[in-house]
Amino acid sequence: MQAFIGEIKRQFRETVSNRDPRRKKLATLRGQRSVLDNNLDIFGNTLRDAVLVEAEKVKLDTAIAQAETELADAESNVLYRGSFEWRFEFPEVLDEKGNYVGFDVVIGNPPYIRQEDLGESKSLLKKTFPQTYAGTADLYVFFVEQGFKVMRPEGNFIFIMPNKWMRAGYGLGLRKFFKENRIIQITDFGDLQVFDDATTYPCIIHVQKFSPLPLFNAVNLDTLKYSKGLGEHINDTVFKIPSESLSNDGWAIVDSKRQGIKTKISANVIPLSQYVEGKAFYGIKPGLTEAFMINEETRERLIAEDEKSAEIIKPVLMGRDVKPYALPIPSRFLIFTRRGIDIEQYPAIKAHLQQYRQQLEPQPKDFIGGKWTGRKAGSYKWFEIQDSVDYHEEFLKPKIMYQKFQVKPAFIYDEQGLYCNDSMWIITKADKALFALLNSKMGWYLISNYCTAIQNGYQLIFQYFGQIPIPIRIAESNILLTEKVDQILTAKAADPKADTSAPEAEIDRLVYALYGLTEEEIAVVEGRA
Repeated sequence: MQAFIGEIKRQFRETVSNRDPRRKKLATLRGQRSVLDNNLDIFGNTLRDAVLVEAEKVKLDTAIAQAETELADAESNVLYRGSFEWRFEFPEVLDEKGNYVGFDVVIGNPPYIRQEDLGESKSLLKKTFPQTYAGTADLYVFFVEQGFKVMRPEGNFIFIMPNKWMRAGYGLGLRKFFKENRIIQITDFGDLQVFDDATTYPCIIHVQKFSPLPLFNAVNLDTLKYSKGLGEHINDTVFKIPSESLSNDGWAIVDSKRQGIKTKISANVIPLSQYVEGKAFYGIKPGLTEAFMINEETRERLIAEDEKSAEIIKPVLMGRDVKPYALPIPSRFLIFTRRGIDIEQYPAIKAHLQQYRQQLEPQPKDFIGGKWTGRKAGSYKWFEIQDSVDYHEEFLKPKIMYQKFQVKPAFIYDEQGLYCNDSMWIITKADKALFALLNSKMGWYLISNYCTAIQNGYQLIFQYFGQIPIPIRIAESNILLTEKVDQILTAKAADPKADTSAPEAEIDRLVYALYGLTEEEIAVVEGRA
């Protein structure tokens, strides 16, 4: 029987191969060449016609050689060569008439590839996967929908895949898709590194192709060492989550205590993005760091050569400069040659940038060896920074500045008009009460529930960070919180190592009161329960 099936598969592949238009083209060319070899009299027997025949032979020989090369290249890369033909291997998924029924179980580890890497193939994704398609989704999202397509009703779907879909914008369709089915269990590894050779932040999800249930199992793993084995560890730590608690905006896999806090604080709050009226901006991306980012010595030299240079040299913070509540002290400076600047007014700056001109010249898109060979061509001149920074005046306002990647709260308050690079963001709302909240223990707790985990911390992409709830009545504590912030900032300005634990603890107490938390709930927030 195995030999019989093997012969069927061989014939199938031969049939597919023989249908290749390249093979038909080659056969036609060879046929034409054969005619010339055996039927010379079709041209007559004159010397002139014999010359024509030889010329035609050379032309056909060249075409045949090219066609043979094209076919050989194609056959070395054909999709069906060595493919797994599931209809032969799993006849059980077909009924007696050969109609597709589906698999009982789909289990796997899909590829973690950005769809941008697929080139022209990505144009097919929206049509093929209408329920989960998103323009920025990773490829594993579409493997989920495909898995359900090949699964029979009431079948079981189990994948290990990145957990980013639970909060990412591109995961919206996938979240809705899963909610329409019966979620059995989600096991989230958080920021644990399960795979030695990849940073993936995985989860394991088990879903049935069936109507939803009101509750499903959830597990948060914080270790890869299990004294009694993974199965027993999961049994000891599993908890229930109401399916109705899963928001389309993002999922948080939290136990009943944390779920209770989330429910409690969902009243009388607005998202951070709404509270700050959308005034959150990423730092400047100059395009060539070594050209535009300079040190104090270079700054002083350029200003000494031309006083006007000071007009476009801006103090800039890097992510490493940020410490909670610390007085921000810039370690670098930015040559801010934004779009439309007249570089001739700044001869010292022009001379400095001239040494990088070859690298600064905008280039057509040319992707070689995984890197752009030059700056992408755009509507800017060689001496201008690549980022248009239409919101550049926002940097001059009092603002909250923060690192995009945080392993602990890292927010600073700036009134010096500092700039920053794109490892940071700014919120241009002169609100020290909000600043206090974000640096508080409750602020970090909210970040942990809304932002994507990274190793030992979180990624504060504003799309998710902007969702954290801010109490509408924060104004009630504005004066008290502002007083405590000023007390801390004054102490840190005098001595960066000053002990400010007392006013910071008072801020924590005031913020907890804003959210109306009990002592038991505070213990959960602080990890004591």
